[in-house]
Amino acid sequence: MLAREVLTEGISPDDIQVFDNQIHEHQKFSTFGLVTINESGCQTGQTLLQRYQMLDQELTARGVERPVVEMTDNHDSRYDERVMKFCEEKGIVQWSEKANTSGKFQALDQVNRKLHQEIEKAVREFKVLRAAQMSAQSGHKVDTSEITMNITDFIRQFCVVLFSWSSIMDRITAFRRVGIFQVELAPGQIDRTNFVYQPEEKVEAEAPPNVEDFRTSPEGVRKDTTEYLKRKLEAYRGLAKQWQTYETSPIEQGILSPEILPPLPPRPSKGGLSDKNGSFQFNDILAMKRAKKAEQDETRAQAEFASLQRDLAREQRESQMAEVVARRAQAAAELSTAFDKCGGRCKCNIYVNLKRVSCEASKLKKCPVCADIKKSKCAKA
Repeated sequence: MLAREVLTEGISPDDIQVFDNQIHEHQKFSTFGLVTINESGCQTGQTLLQRYQMLDQELTARGVERPVVEMTDNHDSRYDERVMKFCEEKGIVQWSEKANTSGKFQALDQVNRKLHQEIEKAVREFKVLRAAQMSAQSGHKVDTSEITMNITDFIRQFCVVLFSWSSIMDRITAFRRVGIFQVELAPGQIDRTNFVYQPEEKVEAEAPPNVEDFRTSPEGVRKDTTEYLKRKLEAYRGLAKQWQTYETSPIEQGILSPEILPPLPPRPSKGGLSDKNGSFQFNDILAMKRAKKAEQDETRAQAEFASLQRDLAREQRESQMAEVVARRAQAAAELSTAFDKCGGRCKCNIYVNLKRVSCEASKLKKCPVCADIKKSKCAKA
């Protein structure tokens, strides 16, 4: 997996001719290979699909009976719907190990560790050789720390170890270290030497010193003599020494009351498919993926509908407020027009029962400070 835009940019085509899609059954390896590129250099659903398409061609060329099991980790690309659908159609069963687990229990980590060791060894040898060549050319010693590698150098070194870094026995041994045999599981094969929590060894408890053995009087001496007191003192000193060497728990003796701490809570689940482990087909991960996507689509649709309702309600409120503002503005304009016409003296010529009356506008007053038109005198004036 390369973070490049063009595969042959800076890479000689001869360096990748080792991938010639050949089967070498006697040597137990094949030269089917795929150099994948994208901007990030990280595996994606699309690049993994290309890898499985290449695996399908290899299995067909070897005549391998399906289904086959492909052990994998819990990277998001493994849960791509296109990948799972292709594997289901081609009889490739993805089987993931439990997430958030030590490499001591991960068979893939055991296998891949050997690959990293071989690549690091090849890189060291490359730098030593390159430093020797540069030293010979320049006439002064060049240290390996001064040697840098470009993508071409790395591809060449990777191709050197690609078909020899692991044997069948290496892979069998890696799986045996995590308690997986060809026909059974054997957890007892896991090396627990360096584990923090070791199995408790059953040790018979030592009997505590018996005080009654030291209370009896020494034989052959009188009780009120100096010799008697000397022997009693030696006996009690021996008792104290035995108690000092006796391994006992102050908790068991009732001397201390320990604070019992609750066990640590398990790592919180992300609620995603990567929390699953085992066979993708047995767990029906593809159906779960589709159901989860449908649930997410439904949740998204509900959220969008609720957002549209909020937007509509906001537009209605804004429209109502605009109408209220417009009505107030129109009323204010009409009032101002009426005051300009009849302010102080009515000019409407309104008669009621042959008696001339003044309109309401003639009764209003205009504040000289704020210019408001009101019935009574403005408090600001």
